[in-house]
Amino acid sequence: MDFINSIVPLFSIIFIGFFCGKKQLLSEKQNEGFEYFLFKVAIPCFLFSTIMKTSIIQLIHWPYVFNYLFSFVLLACVISIIFRAHCNLPHIAIRILASLYVNAAFYSIPVLFFILGDSKAAVIINVLQVAVIQLIFVFLLGVTTHEKKAPLRSHIIHALANPIIILPIIGMVLSYIEITVPIFLSNSITSIGSGAAALALFSFGMSLSASDFSKAAFTKDLAIIVGIKNFIHPVVALIMGYYLFGLDRYWLIATLIMTAAPTAIIIHFISKRYDTDTRLVRNTVATTSVISLLSIMLIYAAMDLF
Repeated sequence: MDFINSIVPLFSIIFIGFFCGKKQLLSEKQNEGFEYFLFKVAIPCFLFSTIMKTSIIQLIHWPYVFNYLFSFVLLACVISIIFRAHCNLPHIAIRILASLYVNAAFYSIPVLFFILGDSKAAVIINVLQVAVIQLIFVFLLGVTTHEKKAPLRSHIIHALANPIIILPIIGMVLSYIEITVPIFLSNSITSIGSGAAALALFSFGMSLSASDFSKAAFTKDLAIIVGIKNFIHPVVALIMGYYLFGLDRYWLIATLIMTAAPTAIIIHFISKRYDTDTRLVRNTVATTSVISLLSIMLIYAAMDLF
């Protein structure tokens, strides 16, 4: 019951956003401005303040990190092979992110904290995704979706200038060298970021209101992506974590929870930013969110097996 009570508020916010979207309480321009604020200001502030409160060096558990990276790269190669026949590079990149990029910041951190009493595993993956994986894929999408090819240096600068990338990196550096941010600035950033999770869930709910849940929307591509995200990724990461990296109970359960989490909402914004597979990603986020609730409940019930 406590577990359900911890999840219900998240889905309640999504439902409120869904209701507001159906009633068209925000115009298209207002909704675009809302998403811009969320993507460029609120989420970067949330990630920055979260990282600044944590000692990254003390958190890192290298076998767990390598397990996540190895499973990510392995399945990314599989996804590339599956979709190469009918997809170009930007579409493959978005499909990889939709299949493997987990909702760490707004889903896994609170779930891990309740189930295991410690959310450090989610914080590690959140930092890894934002500072490494997202940087690589945003750069790749920037290079491959521009009609006029710009110099490589300009794409790197453009990627690093993205607030959702540069602020977490700055937070990591400041945390590592133990520089304290002035209280007035820290409080301001924390205040802005504190509502990011609710805003993201609300925005996601609004995006769901425009989703196509007809039979035609559930394409073969969607089925493949959801299958990898909710089923294959957790199984592969669990097997590798147990047999290859020898993870103990906490890290194995954390691995299952992380990889069974929904596709991150941020991938929906990235797909919109680069105008690539937006509908497919939106339907993926919606479908994996529903399935992940059942997955997390099953993992919670099976914890005694570890």
